[in-house]
Amino acid sequence: MGHSANIRRQGRLSDYMDPSGLAGPAGPDGKISKIGSQVSYGAYFFRKGFSHMDAVFAYMDQVYGVLIEDLDSDFAEGYAEGYDYIKRDGQIIYDFRVSTSTIANFFLVSPGSTPPHVMQGGSLESRVLRGSTNTHYERKMASTTSRRYLEGLKVGAIQVAYSHSNKFVGRYTPTMNLKWTLLKKLEKETMLKIVYGNLPVEAFDDFIRQWNERGGEDITREVNEWDQSVNVTRK
Repeated sequence: MGHSANIRRQGRLSDYMDPSGLAGPAGPDGKISKIGSQVSYGAYFFRKGFSHMDAVFAYMDQVYGVLIEDLDSDFAEGYAEGYDYIKRDGQIIYDFRVSTSTIANFFLVSPGSTPPHVMQGGSLESRVLRGSTNTHYERKMASTTSRRYLEGLKVGAIQVAYSHSNKFVGRYTPTMNLKWTLLKKLEKETMLKIVYGNLPVEAFDDFIRQWNERGGEDITREVNEWDQSVNVTRK
């Protein structure tokens, strides 16, 4: 908290870092690939006999409306007046001194982020970059987000086409139960050391070798066996 306060006193965050988006690097064959979003981030559980699912879906429909820019959503103007927007002289103001969007953290349920291929036409970021401020959603983004950050978001949206999600949704395999935590630790430490220059890029090849030798090869085999069993069941 104190560190963030010092940054605010000394200057803008953009003075210390560049939030511009960088396209993912391509391999020798020109192909780009990146880790995609998880298939599922969690689940909601309701007690046996719960009789108000209609209310839950009505609630989710309104919250989800923000993600698809639904002009009829209860949250089309913002989540709550006085928090992420105020009204002044008949105008909706998003950029004011004590504005905050943290009220969204207290939703009963949240649908997450906008699913791919749901919105037609250009993304919200690309439209705002072109100067469009026709809706509350566009005006809010235009008044609370810097152009440089929008450019980064646009690059991120384009990169979705190159992402690959982990489609393994089964229970941990026998080797995963024994080795997965250590392999994730090895991966994280290696990547951070490469990023910060403590290891050369060539260290990635050694990481692959260690990952396979320490259980990764067995996990790959077990996951492929799971995938084959699932496909057989589907057929």
